[in-house]
Amino acid sequence: NVIDAAELCRSSHGEESWRGAANEAFFVLSDYIAQLNANVNLYQALRSITDHSTVFQQLAAEEQRFALLLQSEFERDGIHLNDETRQQVRHMQNDIVQLEGEFHRNLIDWERGFSISRSE
Repeated sequence: NVIDAAELCRSSHGEESWRGAANEAFFVLSDYIAQLNANVNLYQALRSITDHSTVFQQLAAEEQRFALLLQSEFERDGIHLNDETRQQVRHMQNDIVQLEGEFHRNLIDWERGFSISRSE
């Protein structure tokens, strides 16, 4: 998917301008995914399928697995929380993504190196 391509580019491209653009795209996409994971309407639509066995049983096994994994992701991200707390969680998740990105960027841009011999 697109976010994986941005992750690969920000991690491995030889030109800093490309890495920077990919890093920005990664943050935008991460925020968008966090918004989707906090969308109560999407969660309720999903629950209308997973909570009704007659509808759920009509899905293929792969679709059932996907629906349950998606429901679990919603719940892990705090969909059950009130609006204010859910927003706080989303902001914390964005902070985590930015800190991870900064850490990752520092690793890639680090100019000093070291080597370890096989015997070490």
